[in-house]
This record gives sequence, structure tokens and C-alpha cells, in this order.
Amino acid sequence: MLATMHGKETAIAPVLFGRLGLVVTTAPNIDTDALGTFTGEIPRAGTIREAAVAKARLGMNESITAPKLAGSRLFSAALQ
Repeated sequence: MLATMHGKETAIAPVLFGRLGLVVTTAPNIDTDALGTFTGEIPRAGTIREAAVAKARLGMNESITAPKLAGSRLFSAALQ
């Protein structure tokens, strides 16, 4: 399960499936924007790392069985 609202699964899912055979789903009930947005429209209360950890925790609460992933600006920075 990937805690994201902005389509990161389209980049992450094929890699995880191709390399590890994992099928990625998103967490439909999670509002990651509530933790702050990349654009700054909603300010973050902490660092990017803290936001990513908070997103992962939201995802962990969504399902007790599926492995979890969370993305933040760290994801976009890794692609540059």
C-alpha cells in the first residue's frame, strides 16, 4: 500500500512489480495533503522527513496486513 494522493504509484508500482513482484495499491482513505503540500499551499509542521514518517504512519493505520510505503518531496528529489 502506498500512501499518496498524487499519482506516485505510476512511477513506483512498475519498478516494485518488475524487481520484486510486488503489486502496489494506494490508500484511498488517506489525505496526505493534511500533513502539508509540496507546493506550500498547506504548510508542513516539520521537516520533509517528518512528513514522510507521518505519511507512513497514516498508511500503517490504514491496513494491518499490507506492507506500506509513503512518498514526499524526497521522491521527487530522487528523480532529478
